[in-house]
Amino acid sequence: MTEFQQLHFLFLVASIVLSWALPRAWQLAGVSACCVLLIGIHAPAALGFLPLSSTLTYLAIKVGASKPAFLMVSVAYVGSQVLIAREI
Repeated sequence: MTEFQQLHFLFLVASIVLSWALPRAWQLAGVSACCVLLIGIHAPAALGFLPLSSTLTYLAIKVGASKPAFLMVSVAYVGSQVLIAREI
């Protein structure tokens, strides 16, 4: 088992334990914090893309229905992010 696999397993167990231990209102925040922390440890550069792509996805859902060009640009951006992330 590699070091990353051990780290991934540790965060998986921590996420499950947090989701059971935290009150219902805090479960999503706890599991999200575990995920962000894992991404920050494994691929810090990806943390820069995370808020940007989340915001763009939100806007594509809200605005994309009325402006198809925005939706097309959003899909192209997210696709390019995947290609960039593979190079990091």
